[in-house]
Formats: sequence, structure tokens, C-alpha cells
Amino acid sequence: MRGFIYAAIAAGSVILTIVLLKSNMKKDAVQLPLPPSKQKAHSRDPDVTKELLSGKLFGSPKPLERLPTARVELPDLTAEAGAYLAKIDGKWSAGSIVAVIDAKGARGRVSRTGEEARMRPLTVRDISGNMAVIDIGPRRFILLPHPDGLLMSGGSLAEPIKLRR
Repeated sequence: MRGFIYAAIAAGSVILTIVLLKSNMKKDAVQLPLPPSKQKAHSRDPDVTKELLSGKLFGSPKPLERLPTARVELPDLTAEAGAYLAKIDGKWSAGSIVAVIDAKGARGRVSRTGEEARMRPLTVRDISGNMAVIDIGPRRFILLPHPDGLLMSGGSLAEPIKLRR
């Protein structure tokens, strides 16, 4: 009932506003649209840029120097990732957690026993010695092969777990 009352009050105030606006307008008045606003140019002001580089702006004692940009080389993980994934390929489990790694298809899944999870894309982010950082779908995991199995942490796991084949 309250909702109906509030709606009626809102509708009444809108109608009253329209009536008041129309009554204040002269019969022969013409309402013109607003002129377009002037937008500032998004380009740099050349004078300010020159002053910045010369050091005159802010009373800098010597001009600013443009440093050369360095090219960053990213490591190629293709061969290393293939060998690492081949070592951990297969089905792993620990208690109620099951991890499936498909090295050839670059897919994987981590789920609880009895839960049916679909395979997701697997991306190797980094390999450092025996340790690897991988993404399975949107989750990130840290893997460390162990003589008895595979240590896994991250993702939705509360703590690191030791998986066995």
C-alpha cells in the first residue's frame, strides 16, 4: 500500500512540474536548443612541452633528459614448458582433490572428488628450476614435482597439498 502511495505522489509531482513550466511560458515564445559546447583539443600544448624539456618550467636547474627505452626480452618457455608438462601429465589425487593435466591438449582441471568440472585451458606462466606457475582457466597454481608426487598450492586450495598418481 505504501508503494502505491509513493508512486501516486511521484506521478503527481511530475504532472505539477509540467503544468507549472507550461504556464510560465509565453504563448509566442520560441524555445531554441542550446548551442554546442566548445571542447578542448586533446593534443599536447607544444609550448608547455618545450618548457618542460628545457627545464624552464618549475625552475629546474638543468633540462630534463629523455632516457632511451630498453627492450625487454621475455623468456621462451615453449620447449621447457612442454618437457615440464610431459612430466606431470596424468591424473593426480589427494584426499578429496583431483587434478587432471592433459599435456598434449594443454588443458587441465582441479576439482573435488565427485564434482564434475570441465577441462580448462592450461597456460604455463613461469618455470624456475623444478617449480612452475600455471593457470588452469582463471585460477593460478604453483606446482613442485616431488619424488612421491606433486606439491600444488594456490587457486582455490586452502593450503598446499601433496598429490599422488
